[in-house]
Amino acid sequence: MFKLSVITPTGQVFEGDVNSVAAPGLEGGFEVYGGHAPMVAALKPGKFRIRATAGVSTLAVSDGILEVSVDHNVLVLADSAVPEK
Repeated sequence: MFKLSVITPTGQVFEGDVNSVAAPGLEGGFEVYGGHAPMVAALKPGKFRIRATAGVSTLAVSDGILEVSVDHNVLVLADSAVPEK
């Protein structure tokens, strides 16, 4: 598990402990799991799938960046991110 934070210019959209995140990268989709190596990736608009113990949730995200830090937490900065039902 790792901490995921999704932040837009209007505020924080999501913060919590998750098992994995699937993201729409500019160079193609990718998935991040606990213990992932540090990295920074550009995001393109698309579906952002979050898997946590409580279940799976999806965000519609716009352009942005995703950073996996040295302590394996993930920060997403996006122009917009809207929860999908």
